[in-house]
Amino acid sequence: MKIKIQKIIFFLNIFIISSIFIAGTLLVSEAFMLGQAYGRYNAISELRSLLVKDRFLINEFIFNPTRRSLNQHEIIQSHILASINQQLVSNTNSKTQEKFRMISAKTIEIQKYLDILQSQFSNGTAPNIISEKNRQIAQFITLRMNERDGFIEELNSSALTRVRSIVANHQGIELAVFAILLGLVLFFNVIEFYFNERLEDIDKAKSEFISLASHQLRSPIVAIQWTLEDFFKKVKITQEEKKYFNNVFRAAKHLDELTKLLLSISRIESGAFKISTESFDLVEFIEGYIDGMQSVCKKKIITLDFTNHPESLEFKTDKNAFENILRSLASNALDYTKPGGEVAIQLEKKDNSIILTVKDNGIGIPKEEQSRIFKKFARASNAVNFRPAGTGLGLYIVREMVKLLNGKIWFESEENRGSVFYVELPA
Repeated sequence: MKIKIQKIIFFLNIFIISSIFIAGTLLVSEAFMLGQAYGRYNAISELRSLLVKDRFLINEFIFNPTRRSLNQHEIIQSHILASINQQLVSNTNSKTQEKFRMISAKTIEIQKYLDILQSQFSNGTAPNIISEKNRQIAQFITLRMNERDGFIEELNSSALTRVRSIVANHQGIELAVFAILLGLVLFFNVIEFYFNERLEDIDKAKSEFISLASHQLRSPIVAIQWTLEDFFKKVKITQEEKKYFNNVFRAAKHLDELTKLLLSISRIESGAFKISTESFDLVEFIEGYIDGMQSVCKKKIITLDFTNHPESLEFKTDKNAFENILRSLASNALDYTKPGGEVAIQLEKKDNSIILTVKDNGIGIPKEEQSRIFKKFARASNAVNFRPAGTGLGLYIVREMVKLLNGKIWFESEENRGSVFYVELPA
């Protein structure tokens, strides 16, 4: 249920986030367009200001005998032409480019006639009085300045209209869409949070129920085992009767193992499994485990060896958790290896960790099923056929135990060739 809700909300969020991305892209595009338009408007406004200053300086030069210098005008003119060239590069509109070219042409034409006037003024010709010819030149210059101002006013008005158009027609709508979609994401995440809280409560109640049920089940199961063991010691029975009692005993033992697994899961998922570290010799511990498993290996006709390990290795970790990891991996290897097969346990010391390796030449895990092997109740199809009685909880518990010890677990496997499980635990 929790996974289904998470999947639904995940896909809804993907859809909405994609829509937000599209709306955001449009907003960025509009912001970019607005920035460009506003930049062009500012550039044109600055050019307009330069033209106004240039007109003032030209008028001063023509009509004020005390200010017969073009030095400042030439500086302004160079700025005007530079600004026009920049606008010609940044603008792609042909009509706009044509108007800038006209302004440039008028500016150059004005400069030619100013040069004529300046040469006459510098030669002493009519230093204080404008001659008829010079008056005509001055009128021509004024006309060109008027034409130039007309073009810049058109460009200024067009740029301002463009800025207003972008702001009025687009940005408001996209901002609203962006805000609505963002609100939907927040809404669905609040719903997901609420459902997750409720589902976590249900999951906790389930874990508590499993824990309670497992505890209640263990007592009668253990009582059955003890009764059967006591019965075997005190009562003489036939071989046929012993066969039936052995079946009952094995079933009770299987139930006991299952309840232990359920209790372990319950303790892990509820957070009741507390890590208590102690220092002990891993080599001695593993050797002791292997010695205790020799009778089982003899019945299964499987070799269990402890190879490639240091003479001793003192290590600090949770002893119960480590035993659970070792027991589960070794038991799996023995359970899914055919008679005559081999299981090898190895131990390697690294700089800041140890690596426990359990290797077998058993049935292996099909490649297409390997991604789910650590999931709860997961069993490979060939494992189900080989040993139907498995629970699919062992590797899940091992993975959770390794997590509690801040370690890593991974494996390599090939169907019908065997598996190698690696557990790395930090020092």
